[in-house]
Parts: sequence; C-alpha cells; structure tokens
Amino acid sequence: MTTHSDAPANALALALFTRRFSTLTASGVKMSCCLAILEADCPPPLSEASRELFATVAQENKPLSEAMRKLPALFSPFYINMIRVGEIGGVLDETLRYLAEFLEEGWKLWRLTGAQNEWLSFAIPSDLPPSRDWADMTPLRRKMIVAMFCRSYSTLLMSGVPIETATEVVADLLPARQRDELKAIAQAGFKEGLAAPLERMGFLPELVIGLIALGEECRKHGKQDILEALLAKAADNYEHELHCELAPGA
Repeated sequence: MTTHSDAPANALALALFTRRFSTLTASGVKMSCCLAILEADCPPPLSEASRELFATVAQENKPLSEAMRKLPALFSPFYINMIRVGEIGGVLDETLRYLAEFLEEGWKLWRLTGAQNEWLSFAIPSDLPPSRDWADMTPLRRKMIVAMFCRSYSTLLMSGVPIETATEVVADLLPARQRDELKAIAQAGFKEGLAAPLERMGFLPELVIGLIALGEECRKHGKQDILEALLAKAADNYEHELHCELAPGA
C-alpha cells in the first residue's frame, strides 16, 4: 500500500495513466487495444497492471471496474467506483478525464505545499482502514465525497440510467453504514421521492437536499433534466470550495 513518501509519485503515475486512457477511449479505440497500448506506453507497475487488466477484460470478458478490483495496491475504491459510474453511464472517457484532473490537482497541491494532503490520500490506495460511518470522516473528506456523489449522480441520470440503479451505484462512494442504508432505500423504491429519504439520512448538506427537492418538483411539472443539471451545479459548488480550501496559504 501507499506510504507518505511515495504517495505523490504514485498519484502522478496514475494521473498520467488515466489521462492516456481517457485520450484513447475518447478517440474511439477499443478497450482491448487501449490496454495493449497502455501496457507498451506506461512504466511499471502500470504497464504490468495494464497487462493484467487486458487479461481480465479481453479474455475473461469482465468489466474494467471488476478487473481493477483485483489490483487494490494500484486502484483505490474511490477510483474503481468512479470507473463503474463511467461504465454504467456509458461515459467512461469523461469519467477517466475527470479522474485524471482530480489526480493532477492533488499532485499539483503537493508540489506547491511540499506536503501530502487529503486530496491525494483520497484518490490513491493507502494503508488506512476505510471509514465505516460519515461521522468518522474529516470535514474535508466529507466535502470530497459530496462533490463526487453529486457529480456521479448527475452523470448517471443524464445518461438515462434509472434512478434506482443510479442510486445504488453512487451509494458505493459512501462509508459502509450510509452505503447500505441508501442501497436499501433504492431497492425499496422511491415512493416519496429522493429528497425526503436523503434528508433523513442526514449526511448531505441542506444545499444539496434543497436542489434535489427543486429538481423533483420540476419533474412533476414536466421539466425534465432539471434534477441532473442541479446536481451538476452542486458538484461545481463543492469542487470550487475544495480548490479554495486546499489552495496554498488558505
């Protein structure tokens, strides 16, 4: 697993790998060809990882996210869950670009401050045990998850993924207790909508709950795609706050 000293280098290597992957998929290159090119183009250990991913994806016909779960020393749960969002939403190239930018930002912050930050520890594997409850996490990590939660929800809904499926997918971004609770709500159906049960769970800020409620109300009046757009605006808001809070001298 990642230590304090090698985290920045690992983050940069993974960012470059992800950026190349995004470029290839956005260009319409087949997944098997993408992985073959990455094996030849990337330095170890990501060259070897690409070969293992190729074996699982191309030969065993498994999804990329499932293949990445076999390599926990290189791909964090956060990274893998975001890849799954891209797969299910049919926007893997966009998701890879988003991940590359996220990793690059964490690396730049380290270069500017000279210290590892939570941005990096969130994005790459570490030896820290995963949080099991929202209350166990720092305010900064909560804000990161809220941003990813809103961005992923918006992406999936815009891609036409049913809300029950989208909810189960984004639930995997949460700590274990909130993840299991949200999946149970999704499986039971949203008889009272989405905003009310999310508000009772108590982990999302009032801003997000209010925007979701507004989006649902608009849907009742035939205005489609409003919920998705409002979730994207919420993600923009919290991503901007993160940049401000993590900026040198903040």
